[in-house]
Amino acid sequence: MVMNPRVRAIFQKILPASLLAALMCSCGIFSPRQSQTPNGNGTTDPLNFSAIGGTQYPFPTLQYEDLFQGDDPIYNDENSRPSTKAALIARLNQIANAYPHIQVNWTVTDWIPNSSDDSVTVNVGKYDIILNTSTNPSDTAGSGTAIFILVQNAGWHISSWTDYPAQGVSFFSPNYNQ
Repeated sequence: MVMNPRVRAIFQKILPASLLAALMCSCGIFSPRQSQTPNGNGTTDPLNFSAIGGTQYPFPTLQYEDLFQGDDPIYNDENSRPSTKAALIARLNQIANAYPHIQVNWTVTDWIPNSSDDSVTVNVGKYDIILNTSTNPSDTAGSGTAIFILVQNAGWHISSWTDYPAQGVSFFSPNYNQ
C-alpha cells in the first residue's frame, strides 16, 4: 500500500509527539503525590526564635539558613570558641531533631535601634531551655543571657548572636558536649 506523501509527512510529525505524550503520561510524573518533609526546621519554630524579634522586628522566615545572615563567626559562646553559621545551623537542627518537645523561653529586656545602620541590638535578660515539656517540664538543659544583632535585609534576620550561658559551654553551642 502506497501512502500519500502529504499524509506521510503529517504522520511523521504527529507520531513522535504522540509517543512522547504517551510515555510522559504513563510514567507517573503528572500524578499527585504526598509532599515531602523539608530538611531542617522548616517553618516551625522549635527554639522559639520568633520571640527574639517580637512583633516589632518579625522574621520573614524561621528556616535557619535564611534566619541567620551575617559574617562568620556568627555565634559566640562566652565559654567556648566562636562558631560559623554552618556549624551553628547544624547544631540547631541537631537539637530540634533530638528534642522534639523542647521549649526555649527568651525574656527580651529591650530592643535598641542602632542609628548608624539598619540594625537592632536585642538584649535577652534570660533564657531557659526545657528539653522535654511533655514528660518533665522542670528538666532544664541550661540558661543564660544573650545579645542578638538583627539586620534589616528584605526583612529582619539575625546577624550576630553572643551567648552568655549561666555555666559551662552553652547548650546551643556547636562545641557543646552532651
